[in-house]
Amino acid sequence: MSLLNWLKRKKNDNDSGAGASTDNMDRDADADYFLPSQSESDSVERDNNSGDETDESESGAKKLKFNNLPDVPECWTIEMYNRKCVEYKWLETKEKKLGCSTCKKIKNLGNVPKKQGVQVSTEWVNCNIAAFGDSTKKQRQSLRKKIFHHKTSEAHRYAEEILTESHKERLKTSLTNQSTDICESTNRVFTTVYNIIKKGRPFTDLTSDIDMQVLNGLKMGRILHSDHACADIANHIATEMRKRIVSQIIQNESKISVLIDETTSVSKNTVLVVCIKTTLPHSEPVTFFLDLIDLETTTSSNIFNMLMLCLEKHGFTNDFLARNLVCFASDGASNMIGKKSGVATQLISQYPDLVVWHCSNHRLELAVHDVLEEVDGINHFKIFFDKLYSLYSASPKNQ
Repeated sequence: MSLLNWLKRKKNDNDSGAGASTDNMDRDADADYFLPSQSESDSVERDNNSGDETDESESGAKKLKFNNLPDVPECWTIEMYNRKCVEYKWLETKEKKLGCSTCKKIKNLGNVPKKQGVQVSTEWVNCNIAAFGDSTKKQRQSLRKKIFHHKTSEAHRYAEEILTESHKERLKTSLTNQSTDICESTNRVFTTVYNIIKKGRPFTDLTSDIDMQVLNGLKMGRILHSDHACADIANHIATEMRKRIVSQIIQNESKISVLIDETTSVSKNTVLVVCIKTTLPHSEPVTFFLDLIDLETTTSSNIFNMLMLCLEKHGFTNDFLARNLVCFASDGASNMIGKKSGVATQLISQYPDLVVWHCSNHRLELAVHDVLEEVDGINHFKIFFDKLYSLYSASPKNQ
């Protein structure tokens, strides 16, 4: 064997011996690391010991696999890091330093109620917790103590409580609060519209009324402020009130009278006005508007059919009408109270006990008309007003 080969073999033997001694030193450091601390409880010792154990090979020797990840502390192995992440869900790493995701989330929540004497650690929030010590053993011990002290600190526990409460039905609570605000503002708008209707004021007054309430500090929302919205809300309120009244009539089996009259709408269409007179619980007899029906023709059969469809649409069935319809009132036109085929005659054929009444107001109008025909002086006065009406109604400004 040459002298050169003998020197190479000697050098390899020395290197292997040094590696073995290094392994022994690492194993001794790990053994010292897992020794129980006098200041901690037995449960904490067992948790930390199981978290920092190294894998044993088949020969029983411990082989440490140090990590090469950029964010994990250098003193930890990959197995240690994985076990720590499982044990402490809030643990996070950044540039080989530790941080707390729970405390970080609390900082990002914004308006968090403060607790006297408790302050979230800025170092844990910003991932500035680093290991210290001149050996791997001391560095691991320092990280272990810092994790334990942070886990048991009052600030971390308070952060976990706040985070837990923030997740409890957060979306449901937010939607409920938003829905409540919308309902309150809409209720105020509806009340304002109802007041306008009761006082007979124009729908255009809604905008000024809402502006006044906003100046008084009330939340009125951002929609349903126009005159068109006021008309729609008025129709909705009338529909709901009509449904409630009709429901009370049907439930209490109240007796009803039907009043109808023909008229012409603003659009020059012939319509039929239907009103109901009845008694409600603990109230005097009332007359309320039921519906406005468009008529294609003014024949008695068409009026009768449209009237029956209207009553049925609002919940007055044929059986209910047979028990509770007591009176029918209209003007004296032949298509209404004609003896052969008037609307009243067709109603009596279905409800024999029905009382037909020629409207007193129409009778009074007919009587006054007859008086005007007999008295010449009043007749001239009437002709004057008719000409005056014709003059102004034919003006192009009214077209």
